[in-house]
Amino acid sequence: MRLTLALVVLAALLAACGSAAPTNDQPAGGQQSAVTSPTTTQLDACALFTSQDAARVLPSEADGVSTSSHPIYTCYFETANYDTLTVTIVIYDDAETARISYETTIDYGGYENVSGVGDMAYSAAPALDLVAYHGQYEISIDFTDGTEPSTQLASAIEVANTVIARLP
Repeated sequence: MRLTLALVVLAALLAACGSAAPTNDQPAGGQQSAVTSPTTTQLDACALFTSQDAARVLPSEADGVSTSSHPIYTCYFETANYDTLTVTIVIYDDAETARISYETTIDYGGYENVSGVGDMAYSAAPALDLVAYHGQYEISIDFTDGTEPSTQLASAIEVANTVIARLP
């Protein structure tokens, strides 16, 4: 199951990394198509979800470690007891590309839709507790803290909503 999810995520990331080349093609009706260039937005995932935020959802304090390689930004929290929280944000070129990634993953993986977070979201537990989409952003939340799956999902929704509220 984790391999399947990894392949789906890899396909989505490759789609996110693709760049659109300018075109002079004329669509029907004589109007020139609008092609956007890839986004250059830079994020700090640990600024969007801080150690103080993590203290609300983890059993004990944990400092966040940020890693980034455009278009993927991650903040990783680990407690002294090895409980972890990973917050990953992927920036797609546009909201339409993000929507296609979501629909492809739902169709392929058969995951459960989750309401009340972002534009659309699903649970891919046990691989990922929550993957939410908001505009051109994909926010993935994963806990390994020994709590019940329903508790992890509720906490993941809280994390995703916090991140979404702070996105540019």
